[in-house]
Amino acid sequence: MNEIIIQTFIEKLELLEKSNENLAAVVKEVTNYNPILKEVSERIRTVQMEIRDIPAQISIPGQEIQAQCAAMLSLTEQLKRPLQQKTIHHIEPPHLLSSFLIGVIICLAVWLSVLYFKKPQPELIHSFPSIGTPTENILKENIPKPHKPKQQIIPVKNPLQDSATHAKKKIDSLYKILMDRYEQKQVDK
Repeated sequence: MNEIIIQTFIEKLELLEKSNENLAAVVKEVTNYNPILKEVSERIRTVQMEIRDIPAQISIPGQEIQAQCAAMLSLTEQLKRPLQQKTIHHIEPPHLLSSFLIGVIICLAVWLSVLYFKKPQPELIHSFPSIGTPTENILKENIPKPHKPKQQIIPVKNPLQDSATHAKKKIDSLYKILMDRYEQKQVDK
């Protein structure tokens, strides 16, 4: 296809050259050599020289066109085939390690909450009847009822909250220092 295009360009340029040569021959044959005819002949010669240089200026990139054709053929072949979707699931080692560590942390948190925050069990209160009175005569109202002792809340510092507040204070102090330096640079400019 490229060769056909190049061949047609060459044929048309040869026809133009022949017609220019014929015109130049006609101009030379004219016996009346006027300055106007001389100027016209010079213009014709310049046009003829420009036409001769056109084939050198026209360079059709044959290799690039062939590469594009090959690419188009491969793409059309790919489009003719149906799309195959395969889902491959995999777990990367860092994700696996982090999920394992999170599981361990959760188990430790549950274990610690069971150890430190268990409900106090009420002590068993035994009421024994007095020695001289029979048990039938004692009314149920006179038996002291077991009472629930108040839960003692032991203040346990949550290390996560302490570290979070500590980190927040550090970030706030760094922010203040940075803002002070920024304001000093603005004032200096």
